[in-house]
Amino acid sequence: MNNTSTNLLVNGDFETGQLTGYSVCNMNSSRLSGGILPSQCARNGTYSFLDGSPSSPDYLWQKFTTIPQQQYKISFWLINSGPPPNSFKATVGPYTIQSGII
Repeated sequence: MNNTSTNLLVNGDFETGQLTGYSVCNMNSSRLSGGILPSQCARNGTYSFLDGSPSSPDYLWQKFTTIPQQQYKISFWLINSGPPPNSFKATVGPYTIQSGII
């Protein structure tokens, strides 16, 4: 996410190899929680986040400061590497900005 050329996220591409900057929640305490790993599925670079449980979603988020009345571009890359149905939801504050089944 950026305003012109400034990236507002910490470790937005996961390239630290850690979850630095993110909070993660595994709501159902599944033993197969997600994490960062080297992956051929990474859009750019080496690392990506993998949700480890097919039946219990992980929630990944990051807080950042914005300026009122400014426009921001939000983008992400998502791949479905498991059997359907799979779903996702992207939110900003209380608003769902993108959701779907992949």
